[in-house]
Amino acid sequence: MIELRTLGAVDVRDAQGAELRGVLAHPKQVALLVYLAVAHPHGFQRRDVLLALFWPNLNQQRARGALRKAVHGLRRGIGPEALVSRGDEELGLTEGALRSDAIAVEQAARDGRFREALELYRGEFLQGFFISDAPEFEHWVDGERARLRTQAANAAWALAEQAALEQEDVLTVTWARRAMTFTPGDEAELRRLVTLCYRVGDRAAALQAYGEFSARLLAEYGVRPSAETRDLIEAVKLSRVREPKPLPSPLTYVPPQSVRYKVATNDSFDTLAARPDITAAGAGCSPPLKVANDLAFFNFRTRNPPEINWYLYNKVGCRRVTHDGKNYMFSSADQPGVIYLPAGSAATIRPVSPVSQEERLNAWIGIGVKAGTTFAIPGIETVLGWALSLDQVGKGMAITASINRLGLGVGASVGHTIIYVTGVNHPSRLCGWQQGPESWSDFDVNITLGENWGKLLGGGKIVKKLEPLVSLFKKLNAWTPEGVKSALKREPKGWIEFIQTARKFKEALSIDGLGEPRVFMFEIPFVPSYGLEVSVVYAVQNFNAMPADVSSD
Repeated sequence: MIELRTLGAVDVRDAQGAELRGVLAHPKQVALLVYLAVAHPHGFQRRDVLLALFWPNLNQQRARGALRKAVHGLRRGIGPEALVSRGDEELGLTEGALRSDAIAVEQAARDGRFREALELYRGEFLQGFFISDAPEFEHWVDGERARLRTQAANAAWALAEQAALEQEDVLTVTWARRAMTFTPGDEAELRRLVTLCYRVGDRAAALQAYGEFSARLLAEYGVRPSAETRDLIEAVKLSRVREPKPLPSPLTYVPPQSVRYKVATNDSFDTLAARPDITAAGAGCSPPLKVANDLAFFNFRTRNPPEINWYLYNKVGCRRVTHDGKNYMFSSADQPGVIYLPAGSAATIRPVSPVSQEERLNAWIGIGVKAGTTFAIPGIETVLGWALSLDQVGKGMAITASINRLGLGVGASVGHTIIYVTGVNHPSRLCGWQQGPESWSDFDVNITLGENWGKLLGGGKIVKKLEPLVSLFKKLNAWTPEGVKSALKREPKGWIEFIQTARKFKEALSIDGLGEPRVFMFEIPFVPSYGLEVSVVYAVQNFNAMPADVSSD
């Protein structure tokens, strides 16, 4: 099999690895071979197209003579069986006669073999290669360079996002910086790099990337980055959140293996809960805000969701609102994830002074920034505006991080939304069990853990909105998070259909008339090509978070 290398220095070798110098000595032959091997659509190419590409300045007779000469030279170099004609007007390479690194990169990226794609990408397409008097061929080369460069960049971003989901912070930054090398002058990609570095907690890498980009921009063009980029980096520089007051004594960590659902001794909690400052902080607050204050104050030494859940249920009084002791308000596997503040009976909190407003905002921020925790509040953009109106850039950055990770959702201001959730290692850690309303025909909705989707379809008009998604899962023959991921890996073309179906599902749920406020959480498999992050679908009713009313009477 002929080996054609087009990424980096051009090279053509035979099946024994010997360099085909007779071909390489003639640039037009090399260019013709590359075009026949790489051009889309793959397969036979018309002779008149080849004439226009390679000999546009010759008349028809002389151009056809030049093409015949190039074809003869190629057949002598790579073998007559490798380059064949179809009729009098088409030329093509015999299937399996030649292997091209450009095609291999394309296939690896399409199949999700991102590391392999990057290993194969050794440089720019036809780097340093040029033929004279062929502007249309040069235009085609430029397009292929951009396309393959984008595929390599997307592969690196995909590896960075995968590493971020697996909490491999060093690899995340490494792959993100590798992605940036393919588009060093793209400011939007710089912001993506800065945001990802900040997301995994590497502020130094974010600042370094910005510094290098800014210096290069100034040296080459004499300009600064855009205002949007400068605002982002200033927010990163200033994003320091005030630490909570130290505990009077350390909490005792009790591993969950030995004492289930316990985080500390009752005595230590009782001592802390009786402190005057905690009592004052909770005075006049609704239970949800009391939860926020307590979480911000205690600064849990443990990051285990069941242990914190034990505290929420046993020590904060959440059970008097909506917490039933089964559903994790603190939703993550081994690090803080997303805290959903239940709306409960306290729809509105009326702060008595601007100081109270500030304390309330601090409570939210106290939750929202602990070790990467994000939080969902319908109308969160209002809270962000409030923070920025106080000229508190750090708090604004914390809220922006939540928005970037969760999204504002659809219909958040009216109490029902779809939220994309990231960074969760196992669906059983999420709050997925809730009794459905009457319109769902009293079905228990346990989508998270893969309960039979089929029976849900008989549950009324709202549940029937699941039908497109269920139909796709039937087609994949996969009903659990792991099953869906495996099926889509086996059938890469299914990604596109999945994303299209997921978006339609999201749109269907966003219409009015859904009844009681609820949060529909929608988790999508990791699809870097489409800029989406994670896996599976689950639903939560009556966890629509605390309203974002920060106005005072």
